[in-house]
Amino acid sequence: MPLLCNEILPNQPSRQCSQQSTKKTEFSSQLMDLQPDMLKKDFVNVPLAHSVDDLVKRLLSLEFASHREKLKLKEEQLIAKVQRHKLDRTSPEVRGKLYLAKFAI
Repeated sequence: MPLLCNEILPNQPSRQCSQQSTKKTEFSSQLMDLQPDMLKKDFVNVPLAHSVDDLVKRLLSLEFASHREKLKLKEEQLIAKVQRHKLDRTSPEVRGKLYLAKFAI
């Protein structure tokens, strides 16, 4: 029968039971550099979105965006850095960024 940490055996000095720290390693996300006041991808080019009141701007911003919307915006930013032209989705650089974005984000 295994002994519990707080049990003391007769004729033996008490032992300190050490608890292992279960500190989780925190990974920094690439989504952290997205500003919460940035507009969602669908509303960036809408001129009316920039002239509405603050509450509506917050609803259209990344502050209330889903994780999927943030991921899509981050992928677009990563692709924009390496794509050769506006419609480039098949070059090795772009495919590599899309592949890495799935795991790094």
